[in-house]
Amino acid sequence: MNKSEYTQKFPIVCCLCGDKINNVHQRHNCSPVMDAWCCSNCNKEVVLPRRIKAMFEQAKYSPSYYKTYEKSYRD
Repeated sequence: MNKSEYTQKFPIVCCLCGDKINNVHQRHNCSPVMDAWCCSNCNKEVVLPRRIKAMFEQAKYSPSYYKTYEKSYRD
């Protein structure tokens, strides 16, 4: 992010639904969905589930995931 994004004038528009974002407390980083800002509702309904899904997919392919699974399965 560059300095101009921190001094951005409001309202701005949510990149997903088009709703107005009126202050800094209502905007959220929309990554990994898009490289822009989204509103609180889209963050909750779209962005966070995508991040959680990506986190679990990444964990499945790490060697430590299988070691932890094997230990818990045997206990």
